[in-house]
Amino acid sequence: MPRLIILILLFFCSVNLLHSKSPSESAFSETLNEEYDQEYFLKLRSVNDVILAAEEKFGSERKKDLAYFNYIAEIMRKRFYHGYSHYSFEQNALAKISGLVWNDLSAIVIPDDIMKFPMAACSQQAIVMVEIFRRLNIPFRHIGLPGHYVVEAFIDNEWRYFDTNKEPNIQHNRRSFHSLIASSEFDSAYIKKSVDPLLLDQWKNKFFYGAINEKPAPNASKLHIIGYGLQSKYYVMFLFIVIVIPFWLRRRNKKRNAEKSSWTRKYQDAYWKS
Repeated sequence: MPRLIILILLFFCSVNLLHSKSPSESAFSETLNEEYDQEYFLKLRSVNDVILAAEEKFGSERKKDLAYFNYIAEIMRKRFYHGYSHYSFEQNALAKISGLVWNDLSAIVIPDDIMKFPMAACSQQAIVMVEIFRRLNIPFRHIGLPGHYVVEAFIDNEWRYFDTNKEPNIQHNRRSFHSLIASSEFDSAYIKKSVDPLLLDQWKNKFFYGAINEKPAPNASKLHIIGYGLQSKYYVMFLFIVIVIPFWLRRRNKKRNAEKSSWTRKYQDAYWKS
């Protein structure tokens, strides 16, 4: 058991000292039919960066304006290309190891960590949008579709549909998901993005709404936060103080007691012989 503890400590110490590659070193995708612009990735590296970019264009007084959020959606379309962003071993060892058991567990769900990468899957882009709505006090809810994940926000007294991943051209008439699927606009906007009509039929018939203001992926978020804590130098120091030092003190006391017992026996032997 003590050897196992020491091995665990050495493991996390080594991980903490490893150099983490910058996500900016990742190869950029040359994907077709996407609006990704590398300049947006280089300029916008956090959720607050996106909010500040919108404020520069519209001013802070228009934070609940539909045009304001249409602009944010446009930024997101150009900021990411489609593809899951995962933690590397150096960035979050616990998440990476968990991902070997189930790949989704290493997929990043912390919004500002997603913003460090040029790629994000539909759920990850929705997570960033949700975080923007949350910081601006806009009610939101996610919509689960077969093989897809989108979000709605309550803006100008109506639910508005956002899908920055598939990028349907609906920003000039952004409405609720229910309103869109009741019209031909939903199909035509996605067909232009080469989405299979059969898949669209599934989306319109097999969907579910999340609870209003429900935090996405709460369990995965906890796992990733714990992973960061385990790699923290302060956590390693804490483990050293509460586990290694008491273990060393117990061994030292045990050794001293053994030496004392040995000395006592020698003294008693010498006494009886005399």
